[in-house]
Amino acid sequence: MILFVFGNNEVEIFRNSSLIGSGVLSDGLYLLNLDPNSIVQRQSDVCNVVGNKHGRVIKSSSMLWHKRLGHISRKRIERLIKENILHSLDFSDFDNCIDRIKGKLTAKTRKTSGSRKEGILQLTHTDICGPITPIALGGYRYFITFTDDFSQYGWIYLLYEKSESLDSFKEFKAAIELKFDTQVKCIHSDRGGEFYGKYDETCRNLGPFARFLQECGVETMYTMPDTPQQTVLLKGVIVHLWR
Repeated sequence: MILFVFGNNEVEIFRNSSLIGSGVLSDGLYLLNLDPNSIVQRQSDVCNVVGNKHGRVIKSSSMLWHKRLGHISRKRIERLIKENILHSLDFSDFDNCIDRIKGKLTAKTRKTSGSRKEGILQLTHTDICGPITPIALGGYRYFITFTDDFSQYGWIYLLYEKSESLDSFKEFKAAIELKFDTQVKCIHSDRGGEFYGKYDETCRNLGPFARFLQECGVETMYTMPDTPQQTVLLKGVIVHLWR
């Protein structure tokens, strides 16, 4: 399993708990560093985040994985253990994370109008990123994300061109509906041509993606123009990489 951990404008890529790459956010894109020597040093830095008073790494420490996974909650870590994604961990030092405590402090209460859906696949957020510079291994220049609003799990599909977005959605829809025995109810995206379609002198012409959703009876939600803040990004969640 490949795991992406986002935080502090960086991303770390793990395969079976081993660090295989990292990247730094620059101009809205993550610049990946796959240099073997740099990865070895990065692994050493990650392992030294948590240690005991003798300076030895505690591999069973929940704090180690708490920081690796972007300061996620204890409840989410316990769920990963229950699903056999992580091994049994020691939670005796979990409440000692200063960064997590600071993150909970706010200057004032902020009200939000939105609410989390109460079931899986009731609302799925999607977005496309690219073109990626430099081009990813295999020649991929874009990627599309699908994020379930209820579970906050995300899936990533690599693309050569934006026009492959519909094929990736069909693949995602077939796999996820079979796995959870329920249907994708609603898709939330921006108003990009690959999702929304285009206008001409007559009216809006539905693109292939929008027509497919209409044919399948899937509802659509679109962000308002020039409001990228309404787009759900993958931050601190577990994602599955396909292709």
